[in-house]
Amino acid sequence: MQNKLIFEGIFIIVIKNQIDMKLKFAMPLRSAMVLSAFSLLTIGCGSDQNKESENSLLSDSTKTSIVKVNNEIFSIPSPIQTAILIKKSGVAFKKNILNPSDRAEHYTTNFAKAINVGAYGADLGYIAIYDQKQEAFKYMKSIKSLAEELGISDAFNADIIERFSKNMNNKDSLLSLISVAYRTTNAYLKSNEQHDISGLIVTGGWIESLYLATEIYNLSTDEEIKNRIAEQKTSLQRVINIIKPYSDKAEYLTLTDNLKKLSAIYDSVGFNNTYVQATTDASKKLTVINCKTEVAISPEQIKQISNEIKNIRKQITE
Repeated sequence: MQNKLIFEGIFIIVIKNQIDMKLKFAMPLRSAMVLSAFSLLTIGCGSDQNKESENSLLSDSTKTSIVKVNNEIFSIPSPIQTAILIKKSGVAFKKNILNPSDRAEHYTTNFAKAINVGAYGADLGYIAIYDQKQEAFKYMKSIKSLAEELGISDAFNADIIERFSKNMNNKDSLLSLISVAYRTTNAYLKSNEQHDISGLIVTGGWIESLYLATEIYNLSTDEEIKNRIAEQKTSLQRVINIIKPYSDKAEYLTLTDNLKKLSAIYDSVGFNNTYVQATTDASKKLTVINCKTEVAISPEQIKQISNEIKNIRKQITE
């Protein structure tokens, strides 16, 4: 796991830790860490999402989702990040763990439609990673149908569907199109002050992504997936904050309460950081101070998280 601390100039350090929490503080002018006005100091200690991946799929489609609710900004990891780790685990494609695409017609409230647009988006990323072309098209159609009912069909219009169909054999293009559609949706919802719908879509994607990760971990006990599950501790707090402003509505309140139960399980999940010797690249004036991060999460905690997210997911998808 790797995070980055970047220092440019001599005054400000920005630390990004293993759970994406940001802290800024002023550096004393004579601090031993001050290099020069043109130096760059990088300290690594945190999550895989910050590594320079060799996988070409880690592009725009894996960036965090940015949601603005009541003038507050929240960032949530892309579900496609988790889908890539799942594929790397070596576990074969598991259609049975997905939310069936034909279930879309049973969602009648805007709450159910929006949160399942997000859930289907996470499923679609997983499907695309595994090159399941026909399944991918089914899920895109279900998302389009729900989007039309929500009045946000422009994000999944005929042009997107046609391009999606023509690029079935290009995994990178499929992921890029998924990303484009969701960015367009988020932009539309922001411009129309529909922050609740935007928040639900992001929340649905987060829930489904964690659910898929726990299901695959139970089959593989893959270390990277275990780390990804643990890292969701802080993302979960952001998800709760996204939907909390709407908790005067019954569906939102139930979901918030359930996510708080999940958060209570995460309370005892921790991270242990150990710093190792720095490396310097004189030609680039770059110093890297590396750090190893160990996740403190037990099999029992993962089991509890798995059971709780399965219950939450069942309530939003069935």
